Amino acid sequence: MCWDNSAKGGRIGGGAVSGGGGLDKTKTIASSGFKKLKTGSAIGFRWVKDKYHKTTNKH
Repeated sequence: MCWDNSAKGGRIGGGAVSGGGGLDKTKTIASSGFKKLKTGSAIGFRWVKDKYHKTTNKH
């Protein structure tokens, strides 16, 4: 990113990371986080389901 030192001032060009390396890293982190969230949610729902079945199956 370059800075414009003219009278108007401001930046020249976009604020994106050059080469697109940052986007790949972000996608990797997001994917990893989603997998952890999905796994944790599945475990949590299974726990609730088991807990519910234990309380409703009493005769």
